[in-house]
Amino acid sequence: MGWLPPGSQLTYAGGAFGFNVFHQTISLWLVYFYAPPPESGRETIVPIAIFGALLAAGEVIEAFDDPVIGHWSDRTRSRWGRRLPFILGGLPFLVGAFILLFTPLPPGFWGPAVAAFVVIQLYHLAGTIVHQPYEAVLAEMARSSEERVRVSSWKVAFGILGAAVGLVGSGLLIGALGFPGMAMVLGLLGGASVAISAAGVRRLPQTPPHNRPLSLPESLRLTATNHQYLVFVVSEVLFFAGLDMLTALIPYLVTVVLGLPESQTVWFTAVFIVVALVSLPAVNWLAARRGKAFTYRLAMTVLAVALPGLFFVGAIPGIDRMLQSVAYIGALGVPMSVLFALPNPMVANIVDYDETRTGLRREGAYYGVEEFVMSLGLALATLVFSSVLGTFGFSAGEPLGIRLIGPVAGLAVAAGLLVFARWYRLPEQIPSGRLTFGTESP
Repeated sequence: MGWLPPGSQLTYAGGAFGFNVFHQTISLWLVYFYAPPPESGRETIVPIAIFGALLAAGEVIEAFDDPVIGHWSDRTRSRWGRRLPFILGGLPFLVGAFILLFTPLPPGFWGPAVAAFVVIQLYHLAGTIVHQPYEAVLAEMARSSEERVRVSSWKVAFGILGAAVGLVGSGLLIGALGFPGMAMVLGLLGGASVAISAAGVRRLPQTPPHNRPLSLPESLRLTATNHQYLVFVVSEVLFFAGLDMLTALIPYLVTVVLGLPESQTVWFTAVFIVVALVSLPAVNWLAARRGKAFTYRLAMTVLAVALPGLFFVGAIPGIDRMLQSVAYIGALGVPMSVLFALPNPMVANIVDYDETRTGLRREGAYYGVEEFVMSLGLALATLVFSSVLGTFGFSAGEPLGIRLIGPVAGLAVAAGLLVFARWYRLPEQIPSGRLTFGTESP
């Protein structure tokens, strides 16, 4: 049994709605907003090469606070538990920064590039303070593999609803209210969702009594010696890089390759989300029958093969260009639903494995280092995305950069698959007692 009743677990899972509203809206629109293609009719705020470099630099700088905040939340003792002070304390700053991202300062006030960089850093810092302790809750809340998959499935269901709002609703709101109005509505909606989820976090137990105080260097050393964790997190960041490049690609594909107004983006994102949601029961069934690792590996295989096909989307003769594009991107929602559902339960298993090695419960440390590696990986993905578009073109006259994103994203996922298939060895349920692999030691 888990530590909390199903009602509290469901309330906690609802926070995934807000986090996905934020993440998917930014993944879809941020680069396009600051560096739109000529066909959009919008003014460039920051040139794409400069903006890509700013995003990448922001991810790298932000990465270094992830392990610190994770370790800090593990050691925190308060009347509200270990995680809740971070979630509620950082939430107003997260919402405010999200709104400011799509409300750039006028030219001449610091300069749009500098202003954008400052707001991006604020958003990243607030996001780490709120999101990382929230994710660490899963390993505390549910202790069996089956229960973790169930809670994670609730999170995925809420998360996909949030992704639908971010990927589909954002486009509708932009058409009605503009980018600043969209950011205001979605910022308040996402923030309310995370605040409500705090009711589930509120009932968590205090720091486990067997935990001994650790210094940050010692905590990082213990985490770095967990070979299975390092294998998983490297594969995960490459998997996520493929998803983020696909998401950022869609507005450019719609406006440049297909020559459609940006409002038509909602059709692509809506089909993608519906397919991912419909696929979720099959993902849960397969994970229960064949295991999380098998399902995760299969999804990466499918995606590594399918993403390069985006190079030809819209160019296949005899089929309506929009229809073939919507269908192909929608089909990619099937393997992507695995990425929504399984990483958190797999990290929770790794936390259990760490307890067999060290005798300690260090959820925050693991989710902190995970976000550290993810930030570095996504910085590289952002830099690659903007560099490919900037080098090979992202206009109707020079669309090669847009078409190359699919093969580049496929290579990233294929590299993640290679790492995971070669070295990941953890079982579905971590047995009690010591479990080690190779030369690992605490």
